[in-house]
Parts: sequence; structure tokens; C-alpha cells
Amino acid sequence: MSDLQTPENEDYVLVPRKRLKLSRMRKGVIGAMLIGSVAALGGAGTFASFSASTSNDASFQTVHLSLKNTVGATTCTSPAGLPGSGTGGVATAAVDTNDASGCAALFPTVLKAGVEATADVVVANDGGSTGGLYLFAPAACVVSSPKDLAFNAGSAATSTAYGANPEDLCKRVVFSVEVGGACVWPTTGGACPTLGDTSTSDYSFAKFGDDHTFSGKLTAFSALVSGTPQTFHVKAYMKTTLGCTRDSDTDVNTTGTDGVKDGFTDTKGIGCDNIYQNQKAALSLRWLMQA
Repeated sequence: MSDLQTPENEDYVLVPRKRLKLSRMRKGVIGAMLIGSVAALGGAGTFASFSASTSNDASFQTVHLSLKNTVGATTCTSPAGLPGSGTGGVATAAVDTNDASGCAALFPTVLKAGVEATADVVVANDGGSTGGLYLFAPAACVVSSPKDLAFNAGSAATSTAYGANPEDLCKRVVFSVEVGGACVWPTTGGACPTLGDTSTSDYSFAKFGDDHTFSGKLTAFSALVSGTPQTFHVKAYMKTTLGCTRDSDTDVNTTGTDGVKDGFTDTKGIGCDNIYQNQKAALSLRWLMQA
């Protein structure tokens, strides 16, 4: 039989059998491709829908604490600046060492026994968060250029005014800190006591420096609100020597008519506190705000 199909009643183009089979195969492939395309288009429609979404910023912003201290016309601020606030984004202060320790001295002039000295410290919260305010001493009180307070200790006739171990200047200087009518130091409750020669040593520079280091800091103000400064009134007083009788002799450290050796010549009865001349009792008061 010939490879060509013979037409019967209609006009046909003679096609070899092999080409006829190939043509049918192509039709099948094309049909399958069309069905797949339609299915793909229909499937794409199943992924299209209306939608709504929300998002949350996961950044963590810390508070900014800034403490301003003003005594007289001098103001210091801790910290002096913030990271990135300087020229070219360079930090103007190290906030991880947030400590302004060079603020104004409370009592810059020399003082004498029996006279009260006063100073006002205005403390303000310049930051963006309320913080509690605390007061403490970073170190104990230290006396510079101290005299030998145990003078004539080898003799039983030491001065009755000083005793065998007279107080050093840190113990003789008493002080108080008050804000809004409430006494922060000494911690006696209510208003601060009047300072004077009979004040207890519990009010002294020495007592505060020994007892109220950072671990024993005092609450100075429970909630220091930003933009609301508080004024702390500080008073200090050096106690005078009580019951001191003048030595009428004219020789240093010899027995006079009062039978007392005092370590200095005092023919006029005016030198009972001379042993404390030219000394300095140094105590640092540190204000700390914490949120």
C-alpha cells in the first residue's frame, strides 16, 4: 500500500503518514500547553486578595538625665553634652562618666570659730525624665595642715579645755542641709536644728563623711521633676572651745596661775581655739540623680 491516503468523495491534500502522526502529536502538545496556561492564569487569581497590615517600631530609647548645680553665679551641668551633639557628630561629653565634680565651693572664704556660714545650692533636673535626688560624700572629711592635737600628751597636766585627745577640725565643724522646711541633714526629722557650740558631733563633717558614702546615701528629694529647680540651704558652724580659762603665764607650755598647761602662751585669754588656725576641713557633698 502507498504511504499516501487516497481521497474518496472530497478534495484532500495528500500527506505522508509520518507527517500526519507528527501533526496530531503537535496538536496534543499545543492543547496541553493551552490548558496549562489557562490553569496558571486561574491559579494566579487565587493569590490575589484584599489585605491590611500593621507594624511596630522595635527600637529602644533610653532616658536622658541631666543635673544642673548652681551656687551663686556659677553653674555646672552633668553631663556637659550628649553624644553626637558636637561638631561633626563628635560627642561633647562622656555620658558613661556622668560626673561634674568641679562645681563651685560652698564656703570659698576663710571662716572663724563661732560664726555661721551659709550657702544656697540650686539643683535642677535638665533632662527628660523625673529622677530621685540623693546626697552623699564620695570620701571622708580630711583636715589639711593639722596641728598635733595630742600636744603635751606625755604630761598628765594637758589642757582641761582640749583634753588629752581634742577633736580635729572635721569633728568641730557641724552643718545642716534643708530644703522646703525639711531637714535632709542631720536626719533628725522635721526642721533642722540650730547650730552652735553645744551641737552634737553627730552633725559634723566627720560624721557625714564616715556614715554617708554612696552605699549610705541620703534621699535629698524623692522626685526631682524636669524644669522644677529646688533650693537647698546649707549652713556650717565651727564650734568654739567651751570652758577655756586663760593661761596667765608668759612661757609656752608652762604651768601658770591656773595650774594648766595649754601648749601656747595666752596672757590675754584670747587663744583658746588657736590650735585650729590655718586649717581646712575638706568634705565633698555629692548630688546624685537616678531614674
